[in-house]
Amino acid sequence: MHPDAALRALAAVAGVRGAGEILSISPDGRIVAAFGELVVKQGLPGEAERTAATMAAVADALGPDAPLVLPALRWRRGDALGLERLRGAGYCRLAAEEEGPLALAAAGRAVAALHAIHAAPLPAAHLDAHVHELIRPHPMAIGLALPDLAGRIEAVMTEISARAASPRAGLVPCVVHRDLHLGQLFATTDGRVALIDWDLAALGDAALDLGNFRAYIATRLPGRAERLWDSFVAGYGALPGLVGGYEALMLVRMAAKAHRLGGAAAAKQVEALVAAAERTLIAE
Repeated sequence: MHPDAALRALAAVAGVRGAGEILSISPDGRIVAAFGELVVKQGLPGEAERTAATMAAVADALGPDAPLVLPALRWRRGDALGLERLRGAGYCRLAAEEEGPLALAAAGRAVAALHAIHAAPLPAAHLDAHVHELIRPHPMAIGLALPDLAGRIEAVMTEISARAASPRAGLVPCVVHRDLHLGQLFATTDGRVALIDWDLAALGDAALDLGNFRAYIATRLPGRAERLWDSFVAGYGALPGLVGGYEALMLVRMAAKAHRLGGAAAAKQVEALVAAAERTLIAE
C-alpha cells in the first residue's frame, strides 16, 4: 500500500483529522502511524486482539509501581490498536551518550521485572517457534542463496539447537518480549523504563531477550557495548544460561534480514554476522 493511502486508511480507523506520519510499513501488511499523541498500529488478522490481551496481562502482573511500564492502550478497533505515543528519551540516543551506563542499568531492572512474570495467558514459544516466527528468510534459505555459507550456517544452527535442548536447572518459563533492543525502550519522565511493541511476546526462556539485547548493542555500539552490557547486567541481576546461544541466534536473525533486504549485494555483511555468531558460540 502506498504510504499516503495507508495514512488515510489509518486516520479513518482512528477517527482523526490533521497531519500524521507513517512510522513503518512491513511487507506483510503491518502499518504503524502517528497522529499527534496517538500511535495507530494496523496488524494482521487477530493480532490486535492478542496484543491487547498481552499488554493488559503484563501491565496487571507488573502492578503500578514496577520499574517497567507499557504504553497506554487507548482502543482496539478490528485489527487496529490505538496507543499512547511515548515522548520520553529513546534508548538509541541515551545509550550513545555519557549517561548511557546509568540508563542501561535502569533498563536491566525493568527487564528483570518483566522476566519475573511466570504466569500469563500467552503462548509458549521454544527455539523452533523463534526460528520460524522471527527469522525471515529461514537460515537454511540463506545457505541456498549463498552456498559458501551453507555449511557454516547449518553448523551454527545445529549448535544453538543442541544447547537449547540441554536440560538447565531452575529454568522456569517467563514472559519474554522476543524483540528486545534499544529502539523499543524509552526513559519516562518519572524515572522508569517504557517498552513498546508487544506483538511477539510469549512465555519462554529469559535468555532469548538477553541474547537479543546483547547482540543488538554489540553490533550497533561496538565501542561501548561491553560497558553498556555490564551496566545492564548490574541492573538485571544473575543471568540465566544460554545467553550466548540466543545472542548467536539474534546474529543469524540479523544476517537473514541483511540478506532479505540486500540480496547478493549484502553477502559480505551476512558473512560478517555469521562469523560473529560463530565467535559468540565459541566464547560462551
